[in-house]
Amino acid sequence: MMIPSVHFSQTAACANSQEWTLSRSIPELRVGVLGSLRSGRSALINRYITGSYLPLEKIEGGRYKKEVLVDGQSHLLLIREEAVTPDAQFSNWVDAVVLVFSLENEASFQDVYQLYSQLNTHRSRADIPLVVVGTQDKISSTNPRVIEDMRARQLCVDVRHCVFYETCATYGLNVDRVFQEAAQKIVAQKKQSAFLASCKSLPNSPSHSGGSTSGSASFPGQNRRGSGSEKNVDPKGDVGSGRAIAIKQSILSKRSGSSLNKEWKKKYVTLSNNGSLVYHPSHNDYIQNSHAKEIDLLRVTVKVPGKRPPRAVPPYGPSPGLNGVAKDAAPTESASASLSPPSLVPVEEQPGALSSPRDRGVKLCQCGLWSMIVPELQVPSTHNKQCFIHLCTPMSDAIEGATSPPFGKDGQSSPMMDKRKKTRKKSMNQKGDTAIGQAEDEENTGFIIVSSTGQTWHFEAQSLEDRDAWVTAIESQILASLQSCESLRNKARRSSQSEAVAIQAIRNAKGNSFCVDCEAPNPTWASLNLGALICIECSGIHRNLGTHLSRVRSLDLDDWPRELTQVLTAIGNHLANSIWECHTQGRHKPTPNERESWIRAKYEQRVFVAPLPAPSPTGPGDTAMSVCLLSAVTERDLPRLLLLLAHSNKEQINTALANGGTPSQPQPHTSLHAACQLGDVVMTQLLVWYGSDVKARDPQGRTAMTMARKTGSKECADILLQHGCPNESNSSNER
Repeated sequence: MMIPSVHFSQTAACANSQEWTLSRSIPELRVGVLGSLRSGRSALINRYITGSYLPLEKIEGGRYKKEVLVDGQSHLLLIREEAVTPDAQFSNWVDAVVLVFSLENEASFQDVYQLYSQLNTHRSRADIPLVVVGTQDKISSTNPRVIEDMRARQLCVDVRHCVFYETCATYGLNVDRVFQEAAQKIVAQKKQSAFLASCKSLPNSPSHSGGSTSGSASFPGQNRRGSGSEKNVDPKGDVGSGRAIAIKQSILSKRSGSSLNKEWKKKYVTLSNNGSLVYHPSHNDYIQNSHAKEIDLLRVTVKVPGKRPPRAVPPYGPSPGLNGVAKDAAPTESASASLSPPSLVPVEEQPGALSSPRDRGVKLCQCGLWSMIVPELQVPSTHNKQCFIHLCTPMSDAIEGATSPPFGKDGQSSPMMDKRKKTRKKSMNQKGDTAIGQAEDEENTGFIIVSSTGQTWHFEAQSLEDRDAWVTAIESQILASLQSCESLRNKARRSSQSEAVAIQAIRNAKGNSFCVDCEAPNPTWASLNLGALICIECSGIHRNLGTHLSRVRSLDLDDWPRELTQVLTAIGNHLANSIWECHTQGRHKPTPNERESWIRAKYEQRVFVAPLPAPSPTGPGDTAMSVCLLSAVTERDLPRLLLLLAHSNKEQINTALANGGTPSQPQPHTSLHAACQLGDVVMTQLLVWYGSDVKARDPQGRTAMTMARKTGSKECADILLQHGCPNESNSSNER
């Protein structure tokens, strides 16, 4: 048997690969990339790692690494490209998988299904975040697109509703977003797993009692030592790996909706904090996360047969008692039973018996409207009760349309109902008739979930308390889902409106109607650190320059945080070209064939950059770049700062200044310290992009973060955090 040795050698190769040799002081994120030889996976990875386009596919696969920033923390992204179907070792190694196909190749599209199926044979699909990528690299007039958007979207649905990106490695469209998405998904899953590990594990046999809490359940065949040994399950501990946290779970009876006899079967039902109700055939299926059926609570309501609809209460609100009346406002169950006189015969004495609308109205009045309309008559006399029935009948008939019929109407009663009827008949033979309202309440422990499309799910709990707890919890989650949906809708609306205004402000900046390099009209891409708009053709060349020279972003496809829009609106193409195209030496704007040579001469070689101004005779003699940068920042002279940055390098920007100023107001240590002290978001962002050290400390031990927090500039602090600055409080730094 050579399989173990093969897996061992592959593991050793992965761990000791030269491409991955790096200090393990930062956390690792492992991403696997799968796709056929015609998928474009190698070009995708090469573009992400090197920033250049290489139209070759690696037959043997490859190993790559790149340091990425997720939630303000550095991570080492390990990328493993596989040229063969995934095996067990690969499946267990990855934290996330990117599935790649080419939009012009049908075979590569079908291969994704095969790769996904093979991946599932080695590892549960719920454990692995997935990203699907369709590459545009090889699409041309002679090689048209064959995979339409609808088919690509359906593929994402088929492979567990994962996110989908169309990429183009030739000019870098969405390439960075693919791997950033995978990294964010891994970090989010690791955080969730750490949280779940801190919770209590799910007990194998939680118990159940009549007054159970919202997490208890009873399981057949469990060993019980009596009521003293029963345990309540912590709702926060009732979780499954990689799933939403279950706030309530137990075994309920569910009526089948497909079989002819409408039989009842036990199901393990969980209510999760993500607004869904899921039921499994058994507790073991729940643990294995298999054979699950889910009900989205956003589009349903819950009803109790024979009762008015219960109130929706906010999560963690007080639990209402029967009929929505607080339990402490009504007499106890035993007191009601002892004081209620025997007067009426129950309507349903046989399974499947049909009751008239008037009879159902009587029942509704007895169990619901009586305590609601006449609260002072907690235990009415027989005479008062009969008079009240006649008064309530028209009202009950009107309410009948809004309530659900009893379970017996459908011709098949539940096992719990049959058992209670037998007990009640025996009790009536000994003690006489009981009040009809109490009899109906005793037998009705079921509830119905009705969707907006008319689909229904019938459930039955083990007791009235359990039923009311389920109904209350479901109503709370319905309300929470509706409020969350409205909140997200309003947030998205506000976000889209504010972002549209910001994008328009960028377009309105001076010179932004034309590409900063070739003057093509209506540019839709931007170079962030240059503060300029560029056309899509020039954007590909800018990406090839590298992010140290040009950080490219799409106006239409990418998100635009406020700090980025501030930079673009503050600079614009006119100001950018006054620095980078000040001396063109008589050369005109480039033709399409001259674009690349023009852009490289402009930004790489800095051939056209404006010269630095001559030092003033009356100014300070020290004309070091660091002093000039500090002066430009403190005077808030943005054009001069941009010119200095165009002429500077990292070492010059990070040169520390000698101590100056007064003891009460010392001179800032670097230009970044000064920008954060002023709370200038644009200058802070530019200095960070051009290589300013965010971790540098002044002689007092303070970082730029200390200055930003002291000034109260949250935006400057966020920029520093995103680029690896330690999150330290003022008190810890001011020594």
